[in-house]
Amino acid sequence: MKSLAFQMLRENARYPRVLETLLYAFNELKDLNEVEAEEALLTFLAWDEDYILRNLAVLIVYFALFREKNFLSNGSFDNTRFMDVLERQIASGASSMRSSLAWHFWKIIHDKLLPYETIRKSLSLFWKGEYDPGVASMFSSIFEELKELAPEDAIDNFRQMLSALKSEVKVHPERAAVHWVIGTDKIIPVLARDPDMLLSVVKDLQEIWMEGVPVADAKTIFESYRLVSTERKLRINEALRSIFEEMKKIPTTLPAVDWNL
Repeated sequence: MKSLAFQMLRENARYPRVLETLLYAFNELKDLNEVEAEEALLTFLAWDEDYILRNLAVLIVYFALFREKNFLSNGSFDNTRFMDVLERQIASGASSMRSSLAWHFWKIIHDKLLPYETIRKSLSLFWKGEYDPGVASMFSSIFEELKELAPEDAIDNFRQMLSALKSEVKVHPERAAVHWVIGTDKIIPVLARDPDMLLSVVKDLQEIWMEGVPVADAKTIFESYRLVSTERKLRINEALRSIFEEMKKIPTTLPAVDWNL
């Protein structure tokens, strides 16, 4: 089967719709060596087509993160070049590829397919390139996993996401209204453990709001003072109320907030 698959791959390298079908065959060829795997991935990656890239992501993840531990009787497998491919695609790949990779990372965390440390550093690479709403949407599920597993990483990735979004709307203000801040409901309870960090993030959200980006869960955000420890609750209440009053000065829709302690 392997030799036939590669024959068809080489003969049809110029025909992306045929390559789309061949992807299903290569998904079954888990024992490819380094040379074979690289040839296959580069052939598919040569086409910037969503219908290829979206389904190719699983192969990139497999050869970068899983292959070296499998088929040990076939000899060693150096995943270095495949980690490079994975990291490049995370940071600067097409939107369809990046959002699909984010889904696979969520799956790895959710199903405990690998130790979290294996992918920890790669998560932040999603925010090194351009802001991608598809990636941000996938990260809502990742935040759900990280809020207990690695709360500091959840906060760090959320803040990097906000930073990338701020850069995006400053360069392309016309896109502000089509974006949406996602994941606040997952992050706010984590932030409440560090009230100063909570205020800092709410100020970031305020800045994004003022650029015209809708932010979900505004009531949850401003009533987050209720989650803060008793001795700091009053100070956080007052600080959030001040931000809320500033927000009311611009054209934006805000919910009614209960400020009573």
